[in-house]
Amino acid sequence: MQYSGCFISLLKLTLSILNPPTYTCNNTYNLYSNWLLLTNCEHLTPDAQVVRRERVSQAHCDGSEEIANKEGFGTTIKDLPMSLKLLLKNPVYMMLNMAGVSEGIATSGFATFLPKFIQNQFGQSPGYAAILAGKQSERILALA
Repeated sequence: MQYSGCFISLLKLTLSILNPPTYTCNNTYNLYSNWLLLTNCEHLTPDAQVVRRERVSQAHCDGSEEIANKEGFGTTIKDLPMSLKLLLKNPVYMMLNMAGVSEGIATSGFATFLPKFIQNQFGQSPGYAAILAGKQSERILALA
């Protein structure tokens, strides 16, 4: 009986993907609420429990966890180079930084050149093109 909520959510989510609704606020909320319900039901499956037991952390396989957990590490300025080295060797942190940089570059290019593109492509005035680009930039930055 505890699986019924997950399966109903899976069915609703599948139907909403196969037959996409018009995206009003209510439909988008239903889509996200189904997704949240599905992601919270993974603990009910027996495979997830096996994977959790056998999972090994791969984030700090280079011994940096022992260095960072030493008593008194990070309390003096002498620890700054070592902590910076550990931070720069962390692949997850570096990939997130690269993703942020890429997003920033794309957004700045979009905000810089979109008004001129709208102006040339659609024959709009510079002021109206800037207003349209500004409205679109708000939507994109809200998703970031």
